[in-house]
Amino acid sequence: MMKKKNVVLAVAILIAIVAIGIGYAITAVNLTVQGTANAETTDEFEVAFDGVTSGSTGTASAAAQSTSGTCSVTLDTVGQNQTCVFEFMNYSPQGINAQVSASDLVVYSDSGYSTTWTNASSDYFNVTVTPAWSGTAVLTPGQTSTFTVTVTLKKAWVGDTAHTEQFYVKLANITAVQA
Repeated sequence: MMKKKNVVLAVAILIAIVAIGIGYAITAVNLTVQGTANAETTDEFEVAFDGVTSGSTGTASAAAQSTSGTCSVTLDTVGQNQTCVFEFMNYSPQGINAQVSASDLVVYSDSGYSTTWTNASSDYFNVTVTPAWSGTAVLTPGQTSTFTVTVTLKKAWVGDTAHTEQFYVKLANITAVQA
């Protein structure tokens, strides 16, 4: 019987010690968590035309920091061609490079004509888009590159002395890469 009393007493003492420890921890320790956390970036990836179209024999236009432009040509005889040269820039902040491939340059017309940089033609015009690089180019922030749209008159309309067509150019699907 004495042994049973000792076990009960030992368990009671152990419970009392644990209860005192928990009670002390509850009253003695104040844990305060305050504040907010934000995960935002102000870095904006931007590749766009820079407004420079020098070297064109056709009429090229592209507003600065725009991703689209126009190429208007007026051709008089079959086989004649005109070019529109477009310069674009990586406007992104430091550390964000732009990876540009030829398929990122799109040319289309009101008649539904559309091509990327590969040679293509419609019934009346051959259109060639030639980037200033081969394969894939990586532009660092502030760096520029160019591409040329060449339009050649393939077939003339009967009775017309001048053949005018407007093509639209667009930078599409250019990807950002960490420097």
